[in-house]
Amino acid sequence: MKERLRIGLLSTHGELTQSIQEQCLGARLAATHTRELWGSDGPQLELIERQVTADPGSVDRAASELVRYIGCVVLVGALSVPHS
Repeated sequence: MKERLRIGLLSTHGELTQSIQEQCLGARLAATHTRELWGSDGPQLELIERQVTADPGSVDRAASELVRYIGCVVLVGALSVPHS
């Protein structure tokens, strides 16, 4: 069975929406590029996205879900400064 590598992407929307959307796009493009480089021999790469709110607890809950229940081994944040 092929190894599965799950990466969690946390993002917020607000004042910096365009910048955050660009960061998310960069993460998606990087995941696609990595899949292409690895080809069929590499692990199966999954980018799992979660949007969070301005509530700091929202970030904690989403991060916990991604790690504990989804099995993400890496978390990436495209968050406004108070949340990052």
